[in-house]
Formats: sequence, C-alpha cells, structure tokens
Amino acid sequence: LKKFKECEDCINKLLHLLNSAHPTLSSTIYEFQGDVLTSLHKFAEANTIYTQSFVLLETILNQEIHNPLIDFLKTMASNILYKIASNYQEIKDTDKAIEFYQKSLSYNEINAQTVCSLFEIYRSRYDITKCAKVCSDYLNINPQNETIALLYSSIQLGSLFESIKSIKQILDVHPYYTRLLVRLIEMCARVGKLHIAYHYLMQAKSNDPSFNFAVGLYYHYAGNPTKALSNFKKSCVGSNKWLIPAKFEIFAILSNPDRKYIWVEKQPLSSAE
Repeated sequence: LKKFKECEDCINKLLHLLNSAHPTLSSTIYEFQGDVLTSLHKFAEANTIYTQSFVLLETILNQEIHNPLIDFLKTMASNILYKIASNYQEIKDTDKAIEFYQKSLSYNEINAQTVCSLFEIYRSRYDITKCAKVCSDYLNINPQNETIALLYSSIQLGSLFESIKSIKQILDVHPYYTRLLVRLIEMCARVGKLHIAYHYLMQAKSNDPSFNFAVGLYYHYAGNPTKALSNFKKSCVGSNKWLIPAKFEIFAILSNPDRKYIWVEKQPLSSAE
C-alpha cells in the first residue's frame, strides 16, 4: 500500500512537469495514475483521472486523421474506457458500466476484454439476446478468437446448430483449439452428430493432455468406455488443467459401467477461462 502511494506522488510530480504539447504522454501518465488509484480501491477517484486521460486522446481522435498512430490511440482510448467501466462495476453501477463498455467498443470493436465483461453483465441479467449479439458482432469481425467463441457457444441459442457452425468456422482455421473441440464434441453429442466432431478430432492430433481429454470425451459419448477411460487417464498426466474434468468423467464411467443411468452436466466441460 505504501509503495502505491509513493507511486501516486511520483506521478503527480511528473504531471506538473508536462504541458499540453505532449498530450499522448500526459494521457499515458494519467492512465498510470488511474491504475494506482484503482489498486488502492479508490474507484471514483480513479475514474476521474481516467477521464482526463481519455479526454486528451479524444481531442486528437476528433480531428479525423487516419494513420497507424490514430489506430493505436483508438486502442488506448478503448482500454481506458474499459477501465472506467470496470470501476463502475466494482461500485455496482452496472448501467454506467454498460455505457462505458459500449463506448470502449466504439473505439475498438475487437477489444476482447470489453466483450467478455459486457457479456457477463448481460448474462447476469439473463439477457441472452444481448449476450449472443455482443459475441456474434465480435466474431463477424474476428472469427478466430477462441475465448469469444466459447462464450458464444455457452449460451442457449435458438438452435445448437448455430453454435456448432460458429465453432466449426474457427476450428477450420485453428484445429488445435482443444477447448473449442471439447465444446464441439459436447454439442454434437446432444444433436446426434458425433461424426462432425470426429472429423475435427482427427485434425487436432497431438500428445497434449487436452487432446487426450477430447478423445476420451468422444469415446465416452460414442459408447466405448475402455477407450474413454484410457484417454481420460492420459489427460491427467502432465497438466492440471483437465485433471478435475477428467476425474469427473472417469467417475461417471466407473460408477455406471452398464450405462443404466444418464449423467446430466449443467455446465460445459471447457470454459472460456
């Protein structure tokens, strides 16, 4: 805490040395000051400073100049607005948070952290339509983002086939996105289209524990417990990421060897985290 306060004092001294001739540098220093205040949980004060930082950039961006530097400054502005929105979330002002998250996306439509945060607010309000829109808008611009695709596929859309289509588009480009592959296997099993998942499984062959988990899950749904157990056990070696899901699946198989019962999983086995 003492170090943060010392940092805040140092930034204040530096700001006094700067003038309007260096707006981008001043903006960066204001942003650092806002970061310090946020770390001290002074969220309202931090937002006041972040706003000063943003206004300096906005003055430049309003001049409608088009070059790589302006694109960089737009990304900076988007990130500052994201921080303001996050602080509003911290003080439970979600309406203001939404306003600034949306403003953040107006400066950078592919700001993934903004999309994720906005998605979580909409999901907490059970607004599935807006959840789907914020993800689909992003994926229309950048269809290769695995995390956003996982968020999109985690909500209950009108048809699972829509989510499957979205995942397939990304796996066509990035076959080794195994979190998406696991999600695809789960969805294909629900709609009786495991052959679709098998095609992508063959494209993703590797020695990674995540791939072993995906293979195990495929064989579990396909009714081959021996191969499923073998691959789930392999996925427990060398990585803790899939350890708990793998042990859950192993338990499900061993406790139900004759497949007399149906296990209902409310949460997907692969998450966006």
